[in-house]
Amino acid sequence: MRTRVPESPNPAPPAPEKPCPYCREPIHAEAKKCRHCGEMLEKSSPPKIETALKKGAMYIGLFTTFLGLFYTLREGYFFVVERQEQRATIASYKAAAAQFEQSDNLDYAVDILEQALAVKPNDPDLQRQYFLLRARSLLREVEDWPIAADNEEVRTNITALTLDGFRLLQFSQSKAERAGVLITLGRLLRQDFNWKDETRITALFEEAYQLAPGDAEVTFHYGQWLLSEDGQTEQGVELLRKATQLQPENALYWSALGQYLLEKKNYSEALPALRAAIGLLPKQNEIQRIRASNAARSAFVKLLRQADAEQGVTGADFLGLDMEERKLLIEEALSLAASDRELNFLAARFYHKNGDHERAVSALKVSLLNEDLDYRGSYSSDIPKLELYAAILDDSGNDPETLGRLRTMLERHKEDQLYDEIKEIGYEGRRKYKVGLKVHAGASEEGVLVARAYEGYPFAKAGVQEGDRITEFAHRQMKTLRDIWILLLEFAPGTDIPFNVKRGEEVLDLTLVVE
Repeated sequence: MRTRVPESPNPAPPAPEKPCPYCREPIHAEAKKCRHCGEMLEKSSPPKIETALKKGAMYIGLFTTFLGLFYTLREGYFFVVERQEQRATIASYKAAAAQFEQSDNLDYAVDILEQALAVKPNDPDLQRQYFLLRARSLLREVEDWPIAADNEEVRTNITALTLDGFRLLQFSQSKAERAGVLITLGRLLRQDFNWKDETRITALFEEAYQLAPGDAEVTFHYGQWLLSEDGQTEQGVELLRKATQLQPENALYWSALGQYLLEKKNYSEALPALRAAIGLLPKQNEIQRIRASNAARSAFVKLLRQADAEQGVTGADFLGLDMEERKLLIEEALSLAASDRELNFLAARFYHKNGDHERAVSALKVSLLNEDLDYRGSYSSDIPKLELYAAILDDSGNDPETLGRLRTMLERHKEDQLYDEIKEIGYEGRRKYKVGLKVHAGASEEGVLVARAYEGYPFAKAGVQEGDRITEFAHRQMKTLRDIWILLLEFAPGTDIPFNVKRGEEVLDLTLVVE
């Protein structure tokens, strides 16, 4: 039998509890282990050395992380600085190349872009500029001097540039940049003797124009290409006109337009175009444009001479100009080509027509190949000029002495036109053969008609007389004096040569001794 313990009048309070952090069951507040889940509620403290090592490792890790971050930031900083310096270097190269290009020193511009590519070889923009400059330098020579394209080195360069240009088309670029590459490729292929596909060239020009219809250079070169294509000339001329409107201070465009119109004898439109090209010369700093302006000067003079040959500068209608306008046009042309003989002859005829005898004579003296009026062998091209000279002096009544000499000279010339004469003939460095004949000019199947056999010369010694007709010489038929002396040179001096002459109705057998 159990003895019952009597209850304390003041029982002890229950122990404080807290939920287990793992299973959330209530446990004693100071319990070290949960009686429900068995988890330890308070870890035993590690040894102090272990704690120290852990802290040391943590600090070392933090320090290593800091160093890594520092060097990463440092390398990043230097990379950014290097990239900035590279960009500044490339920008300086491009700026220098632009200055050389502006002053038309293309070789220098090409060289400096080569240096830029050594710094940044994979830059598509640099590669494109380098290609365009090299092509421009080459093309302006072969387009101005087509014979240069036949040079082996030039052909090699054209091929290399063409391949490079097609490669550049694979890069992403603006419309204007692509148009520049396309138009340059078209121009290169025009000069490539090995390229046979003109359809492809047309496609290049067309695509370039579609991409940049407001670009003067694209418009101009597309127009030039169409001028060379059958059935496309009208559109080609319109594109050349458009190019002059897009860039009115480019002498190359005006000169090309004017020369094409001159070729087509469209003088009224060619004249102002050529004038524009000539007037722009002081503003041109590129060699190709300077050449174009100078070419326009020659074309301007050619236009005046060509129109004169067709319409006559003194005629009723000459380029739709009145006499005063013609005078100004002639003076303008003379200011461009003061020593041009045919232009001065044209001017002399115009001044004579308008009664300005002094200026007419002055222009004629420039036009004459030989101003010596006593010169026996006056050039036949001078005869119309001398006849005009005589007409001017006759009309003006001035200088009768010179007029007399002119008339004598013209009479001598008429006589020279009627006769051929040789006293001695021979080539330089060889002995001269004596001939001594004056014959009527022109070839005749009946033989060479003798006007005079000079005394003391072989034919006179052989018995030839005025009026004889030499029909055979050394058994060969003779038609001209030239036939005789060409054959004579084949024989050695002292040789006897048989020949026949017809005197009236009689045929004589004579012998000439070569001297």
